[in-house]
This record gives sequence, C-alpha cells and structure tokens, in this order.
Amino acid sequence: MKTWPKLFVAYLVCAAALGSGCAKRGREGITWLKSMDEGKEQASAEGKNLVAYYSADWSKMSDKFEDEVLANAEVEKKLAPFVAVRIDEETDEETPKAYGVSAFPTTIFYDARGDELKRVVGAVTAEEFIKLLDDVAAGRVETLKDLLAREKANPDDLKLAYKLGTTYVETGRYEKARPRLEKLVTQDPKNETSLCPSALTQLGFIDLTAHQANEALAFFNDVIAKYPEAPETRKCHLYAGDAHQLLENVDDAVAAYRKVVADYPGTPEAEEAQRKLTQLTMFEETVKAFTQGPRPGETE
Repeated sequence: MKTWPKLFVAYLVCAAALGSGCAKRGREGITWLKSMDEGKEQASAEGKNLVAYYSADWSKMSDKFEDEVLANAEVEKKLAPFVAVRIDEETDEETPKAYGVSAFPTTIFYDARGDELKRVVGAVTAEEFIKLLDDVAAGRVETLKDLLAREKANPDDLKLAYKLGTTYVETGRYEKARPRLEKLVTQDPKNETSLCPSALTQLGFIDLTAHQANEALAFFNDVIAKYPEAPETRKCHLYAGDAHQLLENVDDAVAAYRKVVADYPGTPEAEEAQRKLTQLTMFEETVKAFTQGPRPGETE
C-alpha cells in the first residue's frame, strides 16, 4: 500500500472519471445572472439582497442540492425577491477563486451594499435553506463588519468568538478563524456552550487543508472520543479517512470510510465516504495494472 502516492496521477484519473457526469439542468423558476459584477450592480441599484450559487458539473452534491432544494417550489418563491447569480466552475474557474470558493456547491448571501452575510458550503435541506432565506430577507443575519464591532465591545463572549471563527472558516480565512475557535475550546472545557464539537471539527479541518494530517487527526479523534453523539462526529470519521490518506495509511482510510457508510447510512457524509471508497478501489486496480503488468498468457 505504501507505493500508492507514486501513482497519484493514476488516482486523479480515476477520480476524474468518477466525477464526470451529466450537465446541470437549469431551473426555470429562478432567473440566474451569470456574472458577480452584474449581480452586485443590480442588487445595489434595486436595493435587494444577492445570492450567489456556485456549482460544478462533476459534483454529485451540486446535483443533489439542485434536485432537492433549488427545485423546491417554496425555495423558488422565497428566492424571487433576491438578485440571483449562478457561477458554474466548469465554464468559469476564476470567479470561484476570486471569492474563496473551493467546494461545490457553495451559496453566498450578500446585502444590497455587497457585504457578505452568510456562506453555506455543501448541500443543506430545503427546510434549512428556506429558514436561511427568511433570516437574510428579514435582516436577521449580521455582516462580518457587524460581528467584528460586537466582538470589540464584547471580547469575552465565547459564542460570538465561535460565530466569527466559523464565518472565517466559511470564507477560507483560517488564520483569523483559528484563534477564535481555540479561545472557545480553551475557555469552555466542559462544553457549556455546546459548541466545542463543532469548534474542534473546524480546527481539524483547518489543519487538514494545510496537510497537517497528524494535528488534524488529533482534533477529529478528540471529537469522536468525547462527543460520540454529536452530529459533528460522523464528519470527523469522514475527515479522519482523508487525514489517513494524507499519511499514506490507506487501510486506515478505508476503515474510516467504511465506518461512516455503515454507521450513518443516508447522510451526505455516507455518500461522500462511499464515493471515496470507490475511488480507492479504482485506484488500487490501476496500481495493480501498473505494477504487475499483464498476467501470464496475456500480451501487452
């Protein structure tokens, strides 16, 4: 198993083959603009909130979000007062990079001034999305600027520190997220805020994105050991598999993914774990083909 990173290109080929899928279907009930500049200009001129939806043709989670959420009649109704922009990574790679989007789907909400209100990475349920639309429309979601002002006035507010840390994680500004999340974990050892599992998971995710796999595993294992019933635990098992892959512990990665599939069926994490298991299986078959060559009696 230790030889697999040497053939990582083969793994990427397998992943690309798995990821290729049918093109996204348009949603006739939602009028999508195709440019952030156009969307911000219209939102400002009309005094409306803006929603920017980032998708990718290869992302099954984008398909799921569109089929189960954006196609929902109530969601379409709630989106009507918004200026809506859709960016497809397949045809526009630069805009996602410019706005710190690296996972698909990602949905970002802005106020009429262009200030970011909320960022949702991954798929959510229709009910969760409807609540978010209602909150944004009613002005119940604070801008980052507002949160920073409150933090300055209330430096000891741990829930506020968590909210800001999470906001920074969502926008990819991990250097600003870490001290706030660490503050919560350090000052709330008994988890009286009930936010420690999420904060630890996010700290592990930050280390994982920096390829600091051992540090990430420590956070994920901490959540798994201390908070086995927390909703974040299944995500930690999934991320642990990713960390083991970085450490070249493929057998441990497979075991972690299989646990997610077995213990949390029907969840987005189980679907993602199954996808990664299939990729690893394809990769191993490709490795054998490269390293063993043709079987006896076969020709090149």
